[in-house]
Amino acid sequence: MNSTILRRVSSVLLAFVLALFCVPALPALAAGESISVEVIGPNAEGAAADYVAPVTYELADGEDCWTLTQRALDENKLTYDAENSTYGVLLNSINSPVDGSTLAFDEASGAYWQLFVDGKASEVGISGVTPADGMKLVWYYSAFGDELPTSVATLAPAAEAAAAPTSSSFPLLPVAGVAVVACAGVAFYLSSRKNA
Repeated sequence: MNSTILRRVSSVLLAFVLALFCVPALPALAAGESISVEVIGPNAEGAAADYVAPVTYELADGEDCWTLTQRALDENKLTYDAENSTYGVLLNSINSPVDGSTLAFDEASGAYWQLFVDGKASEVGISGVTPADGMKLVWYYSAFGDELPTSVATLAPAAEAAAAPTSSSFPLLPVAGVAVVACAGVAFYLSSRKNA
């Protein structure tokens, strides 16, 4: 009987520990900090234009720099594709509000959605950026080594209205995964207790 209880308890603990190791470490959050997000891509003439004009958000509990980026993209009805990888979140593509084309890594030009933090190309991915009050995040469709443009055009209202509906392929938050695994472990333990 004791070995059965020990196996059940160890199963629950193992599930919990595995769930913790499957969750990527998120930078420390500080609710109340203000962070600006901007997204710059090419307009119809190829010049830099705001897909998301600079917008400032107050960081809420449970948010990080990526969740603020998602909020900016969603509020501006921009379709995007992102994935959680071993390097953290990767922003693979954003659909242009100008013509609906998908702007992803372009082998010919080397352009991709490059992250700039406080005016400088980030040396880490968005998952590695620790939020700080007054921080400015800019996603700029450019090639490695490019600097932020000195002037950015505003898209015409017609282009903004033509933006595709919001969607994201970013998986559920890792915290939800921990909750599911923990609940499953507890349910398994309780059901096996009834059978014992």
